[in-house]
Amino acid sequence: MVEEKLHNGGGDDDDPRTLLEIAVRDGRVDILRSMLQQLAKGPKFVELIDGQLKDFDGTLLHLAVKLDSVDSVRTLLSSGANPCVQNDDVLDEFVLAVGVNVNSINSPQTQNTGLHYAASFASDKIVKTLCESGETVNARNNQNDTPLHDENQNLLLIFYLAEKRALEFLSLFS
Repeated sequence: MVEEKLHNGGGDDDDPRTLLEIAVRDGRVDILRSMLQQLAKGPKFVELIDGQLKDFDGTLLHLAVKLDSVDSVRTLLSSGANPCVQNDDVLDEFVLAVGVNVNSINSPQTQNTGLHYAASFASDKIVKTLCESGETVNARNNQNDTPLHDENQNLLLIFYLAEKRALEFLSLFS
């Protein structure tokens, strides 16, 4: 279906997000990847990749998880999709469910892990889920910051991360 829409030039209602959605639904990871590479050059790429879909409660990443499309999930994550965007179902454990390494980094340039993002933007539940699933609390990004450095507003979360960091550090000596 997505090939047909692309071949026909799309319709009036076929914005790029709709075509990306069709590629995810059709399991066309090749087209998804190609479109994401082209769209990444545009000024509204983050809004496009992380925005809510019209006919689905969530983002392209939520849809790929719902459809159990591991290849689409990996493609979206490697293209910069934000795993911390929540939908009404709060699919906060989806990255773990599809087998993405919890200590993966977003890029060699920034070296942020999911926990770096979660500490800055996500709920306590997501941070705790990542920690309990083996996320390295002491992981440092290119600024030499740990996820604890990124969390600066939620005092309880700061204490939680500090405790996890201390436990991880102490485990090196036992």
